[in-house]
Amino acid sequence: MPKPTPLVKRKAVMAHGGDCVSIELIGDSFAEAQTAALEHAAQTGATFIPPYDSIDVMAGQGTLADEIFTSGEGPFDRVYVAVGGGGMASAVAALLKSSWPKVKVIGVEGVDQASMKAAIEMGKPVPLDYVDVFCDGTAVTQVGKLTYPFCRDLLDEIVTVTNAEVSSAIKVCARNCFSKFSMSWARAKRPACSESGA
Repeated sequence: MPKPTPLVKRKAVMAHGGDCVSIELIGDSFAEAQTAALEHAAQTGATFIPPYDSIDVMAGQGTLADEIFTSGEGPFDRVYVAVGGGGMASAVAALLKSSWPKVKVIGVEGVDQASMKAAIEMGKPVPLDYVDVFCDGTAVTQVGKLTYPFCRDLLDEIVTVTNAEVSSAIKVCARNCFSKFSMSWARAKRPACSESGA
């Protein structure tokens, strides 16, 4: 993983992988960490699992669409999905459009992380000279060769957002989550009524 990877993400990986996982923080970007991982795999014979540019990985990331379907909401007019390397965005778009053909799926990238937007404008994946790491999970220098055509064909639009807009959205989500948690907690702490209503 790149050195700036947040502790919460590293702890989650360790929690899922346990003794089977060790984390090495290498480089300042995803591209540097991936290069080191590929070199390690070549030297040791380890299997490199691409984080997005693999049909199998994309299928797993696409299960997010299943969560949308099973939420009991929808169909939606629009769905916004984060774009990093394009795996999740392409799979989610494919699955949503297979069930809701009229849905508009809009990819969202950071202003200084717009690698899919650049690929679509150039007609192929191209490396960015600079990638901001504020949103570390989508900080990808170049989108995947497999993910690019899916995103090109399935995303209806790509919008870019600033770090300030991301921060504002996080605050809104946090407030909404806290509000829902508070209401649930208050209901759980409400004293039970007797059968007489007293």
